[in-house]
Amino acid sequence: MSGPAASLDLRGAPGPWPEALARRFTTCLAEAAADGSPARGAPHSGNVALREWLADREQAPVDKLVITTGVRSAVRGLVAPHCCTVLETPTFSGVPISLRQLGLTYRCETWDALPQAVHDGCAVWVTSPFRSPLGDSLTDTQLRRLAEAAPGVTVVQNLSYAWMAPPAAPPAAKLDGVAYVSGLHKIGGPGARLGWAVADDAYARLAPELRGASPAALWQDTWLRFLRGGGFDELVDWRRAMVQRNRLAFVEALGDCAKYAVEGEGPNLSIVHPALGETGMRYVTEELAGRAVQVSPGGDFALSCGIRVNVDNLPTETCVRAAEEIESAVVRAEGRFL
Repeated sequence: MSGPAASLDLRGAPGPWPEALARRFTTCLAEAAADGSPARGAPHSGNVALREWLADREQAPVDKLVITTGVRSAVRGLVAPHCCTVLETPTFSGVPISLRQLGLTYRCETWDALPQAVHDGCAVWVTSPFRSPLGDSLTDTQLRRLAEAAPGVTVVQNLSYAWMAPPAAPPAAKLDGVAYVSGLHKIGGPGARLGWAVADDAYARLAPELRGASPAALWQDTWLRFLRGGGFDELVDWRRAMVQRNRLAFVEALGDCAKYAVEGEGPNLSIVHPALGETGMRYVTEELAGRAVQVSPGGDFALSCGIRVNVDNLPTETCVRAAEEIESAVVRAEGRFL
């Protein structure tokens, strides 16, 4: 007797690296350990050579770039000095959770409404390009408009998905009045634990986090060796190709349901069906779970009438099978609720 069907998990679970690249990283770690005691410390602002490498790659001033453990470790320092934070919606729940835990005031607005919501002395948090859950992006003109919307405004742009941009695309333009946060986790996985922030007075603003919880010197040295040696570029190319291949195959396999897929890029995409509404899309999520297809409910991203899927770290055939199941579940929900 056959067992239960294998689960198709499109919630963005991390996956392994190619074996050759994993071995190269292990070699970098061993070389870094051999070059100095694991007990040694790094400057609180980060390994100087690593900051220089990242600043060159990001086309950012090195004196404004500091090394962090990731995006969330920069939240307090970049937004706490402001009277409140205007946060994009829909968005990944991690930032609003961080703001609540820190006791900081915030309100949520759609991208279209952000310029009117900005006021003197506030911070604005956006994720672009390819924000989760929609995969959409802001233009430089839109970002500039936000930065100039009112006096004393700081726009914080999360660039974590910029690695997914086509190889020929230039680095995101750095605009006055905009602070930037990013990291290696969208490519290297959650264990990467290395990020950076670019802002005026970045060290002064993030000093408590940098002095108390910056990445270990050994870890920074390991990543510097891997970056300099081209290993990370190869990892980016591998992951970008996989995501693009899977996204195209997934959307094609959606059939008639593809009209509900929000146009965008990167590993995240959403199926948004306003006519079904929150109740109908909750039914779709539950129906899929019954078929061993795991997706992220839209409510996790303040996207009440949708679901989010992540096509990273998956075989293409898994994305195709999942898309076919999603189309079937949506059709079933339409028959029940419409």
